[in-house]
Amino acid sequence: MIEHVDQRMADWVVSQLGDIVVDHGPPAASEVSEATIQLYLMDLFPAPAPPGGARPPQRWTLRYLVTSTASSISLSHGLLGKLATAALEVADFEVQGEPISPHLWLAFGVAPRPALILRVPMTHETPRPRAPSVRQPLELTSRTMGRLEGVVLGPGDYPLVGARVTVPGLDKFVLTDPNGKFTLAGVPADVRRLRVECKGKGLDVDARSGGEPLVIRYQTLED
Repeated sequence: MIEHVDQRMADWVVSQLGDIVVDHGPPAASEVSEATIQLYLMDLFPAPAPPGGARPPQRWTLRYLVTSTASSISLSHGLLGKLATAALEVADFEVQGEPISPHLWLAFGVAPRPALILRVPMTHETPRPRAPSVRQPLELTSRTMGRLEGVVLGPGDYPLVGARVTVPGLDKFVLTDPNGKFTLAGVPADVRRLRVECKGKGLDVDARSGGEPLVIRYQTLED
């Protein structure tokens, strides 16, 4: 389903700028021979469900980092400016107003440059599972719920963007933001372990922090 949103974004860029290269990779550090728009999917997260009793489709928000590269700085700026103006006219696009963290460019290994962050919706219909028959009396147990907060740092203590933080055994995960931070809400207060995955590598960490935000240092990313 994400690939359909990728294609929608690419089609939108071409509709605004004409014949141009669209790349879904991260911002490039080197010069390019053709004018290029990078549409890099940084992360995705569940969007709030609308009120109502019926089971709604899954609703997600995808965040794209939009940058441009061209044979000259003025041409690159012109391309990005056209997209910025056009994005404000798309009903379900949201242009993020907060400044981009310098740590994001450090993570990519490129110099800071003008960029947009667009929030784009995605919906996914899921079949409603058939409820099994109840064959014994219902037993209710209570469990204290809470939230976990923390930050994931890579080599050199640089924040890791887009690292997946999972509660093992639960259908619960979150991706770190541009500052490497994450928040897991609605998880059991007695959670002892977390799973962190980034760049195809995984790390199990102790989730017990005494109520303080977790600081997870992920030192296994060197190629």
